[in-house]
Amino acid sequence: MPVESLVDREHRLVRTHFSGLVTHREFAAYVQQVSSDPAFDAAFSELVTFADDSDIRLRFWDFQDLLHSDPFFESAKRAFVIPARDSVYGVMRIYQTVRRDSPNVRILETIQEALAWLAEPGEEVLRPDTSRRAG
Repeated sequence: MPVESLVDREHRLVRTHFSGLVTHREFAAYVQQVSSDPAFDAAFSELVTFADDSDIRLRFWDFQDLLHSDPFFESAKRAFVIPARDSVYGVMRIYQTVRRDSPNVRILETIQEALAWLAEPGEEVLRPDTSRRAG
């Protein structure tokens, strides 16, 4: 499956991983999957990662269309981990533009940076490989 999500209710975090070809159809299915998960809360933060073979084929108008069905609150933090500035970076910049460069949407280079940014003030940062907190 091109999109996999795990809702971590304890840490108020959705971990999403994209791989392979992702089009409007796959993205819409992801939105439906997340929003119908009984553990999901629209106020949760989201950590989004991409496999090396990710090919995100979404245009500005796709994001405009999908914005109306976004399961997250506008105030929810969204961290996109993109190690290299490749085509995925460009597509996620389009997403940031559609979200009007919201301060709650960031593109970061490492999972550790993303988890540190997503952590609430005074909260310990989660480890990248698990949902446990860093010690």
